Amino acid sequence: MIVLIFVLINVFRTVPPDEVAKEWFCAMAERRLGSAQEYVSPNMTAELLSKNSDLRDLSDNYFNEIHNNGAKYEVKPARLSPDGKKANVTVIMSGRDCYRQIRIELIKSGRRWLINSAN
Repeated sequence: MIVLIFVLINVFRTVPPDEVAKEWFCAMAERRLGSAQEYVSPNMTAELLSKNSDLRDLSDNYFNEIHNNGAKYEVKPARLSPDGKKANVTVIMSGRDCYRQIRIELIKSGRRWLINSAN
């Protein structure tokens, strides 16, 4: 009975947008594209394709800055829109040769938060 309750709580729990952004960014930085794709909205996929890019290109960029250039990253808390349907999360990457702020926009799709863009 307790296991069933635990499972139901996890099924109906909405993961906060900053946790989603962190999981997505970690997957991207580790080149786990299958895991990263689960967090991406169709709009982001279309946007990347319109720029002749894809998740692999973006992942390679993050991977190189972190693993080859020694950059560290920090995921900041989410800022929610007034209607609660969008959120913005900033990831700060800094290292010996780089400082970069990546702005991640998330949209709420049902109970899930999805990455809508990353600039």
